[in-house]
Amino acid sequence: MTQTAMLKCAFLLAVATSFSLHTSVSHCDSDWPQLTGPYLGQNPPGKAAEIFAPGIISTDASEINSVFSPEGDEFYFTAWIPETGTKIMVTRLSDRLWSKPKAASFSTHPTDVDPAFSHDGKRLFFSSRRPRPGEAEVREAGFDLWFADRTAAGWSEAQYLGPVVNSGESQVYSTVTQTGALYFQSVRKDGYGKADSYRSRRVGGVYQAPENLGPVINSENYEGDIYIARDESYLVVSVNGRQDSLGGADLYVSFRGRDDSWTPLKNLGSAVNSDQRDFCPMVSPDDKYLFFSSKRAGEGDIFWVDASVIQQARGRLGHFNPGQDLFLPQFDSKTDVDDLHSVAGVATMLRDPRFSEVNYHAVAGAYGIQEGLYVPAPGLFNLAFGARWSNAHEDREGALAEVSKLVAETLNNGGHVWVAEAGQSDFTADWLKLVRERHPSVVTEELVHVVQHSDWNESVTSPESLAYVKQYADYQKIPDGNELDNGTPGLRTESGAYWHVALGSAGNGESWSLARDIAMQYNGRDGRYNNDAIAMGGMDFSDVSESCWIFGFSDIRGTESFFAEFLSAQ
Repeated sequence: MTQTAMLKCAFLLAVATSFSLHTSVSHCDSDWPQLTGPYLGQNPPGKAAEIFAPGIISTDASEINSVFSPEGDEFYFTAWIPETGTKIMVTRLSDRLWSKPKAASFSTHPTDVDPAFSHDGKRLFFSSRRPRPGEAEVREAGFDLWFADRTAAGWSEAQYLGPVVNSGESQVYSTVTQTGALYFQSVRKDGYGKADSYRSRRVGGVYQAPENLGPVINSENYEGDIYIARDESYLVVSVNGRQDSLGGADLYVSFRGRDDSWTPLKNLGSAVNSDQRDFCPMVSPDDKYLFFSSKRAGEGDIFWVDASVIQQARGRLGHFNPGQDLFLPQFDSKTDVDDLHSVAGVATMLRDPRFSEVNYHAVAGAYGIQEGLYVPAPGLFNLAFGARWSNAHEDREGALAEVSKLVAETLNNGGHVWVAEAGQSDFTADWLKLVRERHPSVVTEELVHVVQHSDWNESVTSPESLAYVKQYADYQKIPDGNELDNGTPGLRTESGAYWHVALGSAGNGESWSLARDIAMQYNGRDGRYNNDAIAMGGMDFSDVSESCWIFGFSDIRGTESFFAEFLSAQ
């Protein structure tokens, strides 16, 4: 029997013993309470792991391997049933009440474990040592991957996933991406250690030969129970034997970069891990909570924690701390149409998976004392930022109220505020005054950071407003973003060579197209400033320079470099 199978079976044996010692606690025998609402009506956890549904799902027996259906109305987990072994159990939300758990219809063998859903919820994968097709004996070597399909009448019978994926000595704990790729743990000849993490792509409905995730993820240690994010932006894996472990097996995270590379594994820390075995990670379908199993309180229980712990492990984006800080891109949109291209540029950055935990709110009409006409573009702001923007041109008081509220919430929760001042500081000065008046104990000089790149922007800011911001905020003046090789990206070009890249970008093309059209409509019209680069069919999103500085991308050089950095990453 392989190391993987031995560890899994040893655990199951211990659980079976535990059940015999705790016969008073059984999902079949205990009274079942009336549970309503999401997540079986349980109060959401914070940023430290808590036991899930204590005394209801997590009992003094043993429960592991949990997963919610994509709709959140079914909850599956593995439990030991006295005298029969493991069963995959399910509770369903029906008529606003969660049902008493019972064995899933496809779970007919006493070694079934590890339920996991496909992205659409129509298929459920699991692991089992049941006999392969054409064989009569239970597999002694290890586990295989099986599945059941959802039909109008319920789940189909269990089906063998096939010899291509099940070609190792043992394969367990699978999770699936939105494109159908299957990630799982296996023991194979090309492995680096006791058990490794693998991926099988699905092409034309057919699973391909599994590929080892490589030495960044795998090692001579035991890497198992891998969870993959639906968009493959990160993975969480249980590893036993690393020097930075808190004890037993711990949960680690790795983030996927460009060229299918992975960042080194990072321990999720004491907020998640314990000195006992922590394993079986699974993120809820709404991405809010990380579920996992742990032996810290007995032979096996289900725990959950706020999923922000995953992105916090990523660390800072330049100066910015995702999950805690607030990003405020503010645009004057007055007389020069370059702000329109800059809106599309900032939106392109925010759609990058690396920015998934960035809290932001944009502002249009954050202008100063310059003359000239405003450039209205509410449709572009809606497309770029959704509901997360304010129109200071149409409703300055409302915009000030919204921004000052968001700033105060961030500061009171220990975060910093980063302003990409793609306009003038008059608007910033006004909300900064409101925050300081209402929260006099907050040290804005250290927590509010205003980044400005343009001498012209400063020249058309009212002197008293500029002086106030420089006194009561951390004011960062960076080189002009219109120029190359001066320490900022230099995101201005008269060439139209890059429009096909921007317009052809999935998820970003529509924003760039609308920005281009509105800019051409208003550029130089009715006394507005005539932007030569835009008039020649080029691009000017130099006001993205502040955002690049905030997020640590000041080394970008020119338009081509910007698109290579962000569009290829998406």
